[in-house]
Amino acid sequence: MSLDEAVAQAAAQMEARLPARTEVALISVSSPSAPFSQYVLDGLETALVGSGKLVVVDRANLDKVRAEQGFQMSGEVNETRRIGMR
Repeated sequence: MSLDEAVAQAAAQMEARLPARTEVALISVSSPSAPFSQYVLDGLETALVGSGKLVVVDRANLDKVRAEQGFQMSGEVNETRRIGMR
């Protein structure tokens, strides 16, 4: 099996195990070679985005998502009180 086939198979397995429209973030692949890891991540992202079944969160925006999650968990957000509501 070629590397590209293995990546496609991994993407297909992810799609088969997760409900449609699930948001996923591809964060890292561990290997001794940074270019190899990046190639696998890019291949997974391309396959998942191309199928359209899952929602792939852009790695470039992942820090923004993490910051928002941290804010939501900080206790400074009160769901019962909304700004601008009367």
